[in-house]
Amino acid sequence: MSAEQSTREILRAMLGDVPLTRGAVERGNAPEQQYVSALARATLFYPVFQDWPTPVHVWLEELERLAALNGDTELTHIAQVRTAVVKMRLANFADASEILANVASDAPSNCVHHWLAVTRARIATRTGKLEDADAFLDEARRIPVDAEHWIASLIDLANAELLLERDEIEDAEEAFLHALAHLPTELVEERLQALQSLGFIYITHADAGNALKYLGDARGMLRGAGIWPEVIQMNLVLGALNIPLGNIAAATSLLDEALAMAHEHELTQFVGVLKVMLARAHSATGDSNAAIAATLDAAGVFAEQGQAVSYMGMITFLSELFLRRNDFEQAYETLLTGVSIAKRLRLPKAERALRSRIERLRQIVLGPRKFEAMVVGILRRKKAAIERPPGESQT
Repeated sequence: MSAEQSTREILRAMLGDVPLTRGAVERGNAPEQQYVSALARATLFYPVFQDWPTPVHVWLEELERLAALNGDTELTHIAQVRTAVVKMRLANFADASEILANVASDAPSNCVHHWLAVTRARIATRTGKLEDADAFLDEARRIPVDAEHWIASLIDLANAELLLERDEIEDAEEAFLHALAHLPTELVEERLQALQSLGFIYITHADAGNALKYLGDARGMLRGAGIWPEVIQMNLVLGALNIPLGNIAAATSLLDEALAMAHEHELTQFVGVLKVMLARAHSATGDSNAAIAATLDAAGVFAEQGQAVSYMGMITFLSELFLRRNDFEQAYETLLTGVSIAKRLRLPKAERALRSRIERLRQIVLGPRKFEAMVVGILRRKKAAIERPPGESQT
């Protein structure tokens, strides 16, 4: 079964179980606990995405109400931690941290306490408090949980996220692969996190085959979940990757599909760049400049939307393409432009990552002497171009 079909079936089952079991309880055909179990499962595993409607908020309120009514402290803690995770997913880190602080004061069970520490680590990673994230992960490791419980799989993902934030790319790759192998299929949000992170790691390695594989799996899951803004963005990334690789038919198909979805779901923010990308795809056969320009267009969209990892992936992919052609100057200028845009748009993670790529070019690829000579040559040509009288050709 494909990732798309599997995801669709999992989420449809959750959506259906909640009203079906509620109706059975109201008719006296099932105990209330059956409804509470269905509600808890849906609340925990149904995915939440920014700028897209979800029933999870309503379900959480109902779950907390029933937990309080039944005096179920464990379920109350579970609902509270899930509420914090949802707020983390929506980038509301302050409220998420406040909720977790209140849960911690209530001495939750080992299972919830472990989940709480892992979630605190993930929030600390997202807010740049990497030492705190390390400390919370150490705390979580000291709290024993059943290795077969779904909560036990989250610490691997949290560790991978921290490694990626530290730009420890190789270790992050291994950690995400490990996490993906252990995350249950029901954890749609978390599996998507791992797939997309792996995809962008492989983009930075210029490993197009693996990038297309993992991002393609993420796209399939998003299609199964019906999260159309995210599907469009995956199509955009995959289309941008396929153009420089010469896979014009695949790129055009992905971009056509994305444009149709953008119109159908009134996601007009994507229409402009998709049209530009389609035009470039149609004219890109044998035209590497058009392919490069198309990928830069995609990078610009991600930068403007604050998607640092996606933006970084596109820029580093382009720089690696230039390096493969031994065009070191274009590789350097691409990275330098990327740093400038990241700085202007306040994307510190992308800026750090791109600066590290420049340092790699300096220290490993070229060596300091050749690198400095290249930079001096670039600056001289630019100065000469500025000082050259209008109409005078370059010799």
